[in-house]
Amino acid sequence: PLSEFVRSLDAGVSVNSGDRPAVSEESGILKTSAVTNGVFEPLENKVVLEEHEKQRLKEPVCAGTIIISRMNTPLLVGANAYVEKSLSNIFLPDRLWAAKPKPDTSMRFIAYILGSEKGRAALCELASGSSGSMKNITKPDVLSLNISAPLFPEQQKIADCLSSIDELISAHSQKLNTLKTHKKGLMQQL
Repeated sequence: PLSEFVRSLDAGVSVNSGDRPAVSEESGILKTSAVTNGVFEPLENKVVLEEHEKQRLKEPVCAGTIIISRMNTPLLVGANAYVEKSLSNIFLPDRLWAAKPKPDTSMRFIAYILGSEKGRAALCELASGSSGSMKNITKPDVLSLNISAPLFPEQQKIADCLSSIDELISAHSQKLNTLKTHKKGLMQQL
């Protein structure tokens, strides 16, 4: 079960927020759209301006955790992503969990498992709710989800290998976008 690797699933709270993302010296709360397709988008947040609302914020974004959407549309419930670096001014709402590791667990590896096609399907199957537009998953169901994982050293090696491939894909995507922009400029000059 996932509980062998994850010590807790901690949610934040909902607070009143503004319409724009927080800047570095401001506090922000993540939107549920901050986690999709295995990618964490920290700019998908809303600024929290009122002092009494700031005091209610309780779950900052921490490196080495996995953010999981516990409540979302049927297609996006259970969406998750690994968090590379801590953001002390950005907090989780009540609809997102931070999965925190037990010792000797590669959370990056667990994120690859949960973000895989089979992992996403398994998380979606846990969803319940009478609304056709919103579904929920529960902590006990997620923590009892069975996954296959090797011992920590091999988890780390697999995660490192997949991460380096992700970095290579990202670099090539950026290069492709640059070339497309260059081609577009050349076409306009024709």
